[in-house]
Amino acid sequence: MADANVSRQQEVVNSLLFQMHNSLLVLPDTAIAEIVEYPSSVDEDEGQESWYIGKMAWRNISVPLISFDRMNGVDIPHEAYKVVVVNAVHNRDQMLYWAFVIAQAPRMQHINNESLAVIRDAELGDVTVMQAELLGEEVVLPDLQKIEDKIQAL
Repeated sequence: MADANVSRQQEVVNSLLFQMHNSLLVLPDTAIAEIVEYPSSVDEDEGQESWYIGKMAWRNISVPLISFDRMNGVDIPHEAYKVVVVNAVHNRDQMLYWAFVIAQAPRMQHINNESLAVIRDAELGDVTVMQAELLGEEVVLPDLQKIEDKIQAL
């Protein structure tokens, strides 16, 4: 019986849900380095992609700051309440962190196999790997490698 409980606990992924303009973005909490206030200054670089906001200072590191909504094909002004600093997962020798803006505080959600159902034939955004239903809400899972590749291509 104890083995079944351990197995069930290992299937739970502690995640954060971020309300974006037209989607609810899900990331495992291990992907998040920190959630911080929007910086007082951002080194903006004119002429870059519309989703690229600029570079921000975080813990004495220059971190690229993006709009997930814009990168995912939604052309809206970025509303910044806070910034989510994400641990890069690919090509860490070239980029350790990147960040995106959020307009609302995230909420914590424990996700397991029973609470998440893939929505087949969903129309996916440019940097969305999957759309799913999570406890009655539609959520999107970002393609972190594609996001990081786009940032590094700047």
